[in-house]
Amino acid sequence: MNFVCIWSPGWASKPLDGIATAMLRVLPRVALDPGKGQIWADATSLNLQEIGQQIRTVLGQQSAIIARIGVACVPIGAEVAARFKGDQGGETPHMTVVPAGGDREF
Repeated sequence: MNFVCIWSPGWASKPLDGIATAMLRVLPRVALDPGKGQIWADATSLNLQEIGQQIRTVLGQQSAIIARIGVACVPIGAEVAARFKGDQGGETPHMTVVPAGGDREF
């Protein structure tokens, strides 16, 4: 299973319904954690490079380019990858993928 965590520092104070609804165009299962300002998704059986590009496109359409994306086999790995390992100043959302089996080292 691959967990996807999408996070932006400004989302804790914004409703995420619109962005999450837009994510349903590219991800089959999406959940919100409004308290942390995160969108979670299940990327099981999806090509991570393709889905990463599609997520970036949707985020750009939603004017959420400072968002960061973390992908890992366990949820906490995806959250850490999104919150603490992304480039904060880029033109497009940054995606960090924790290698399969590498969650503990990450």
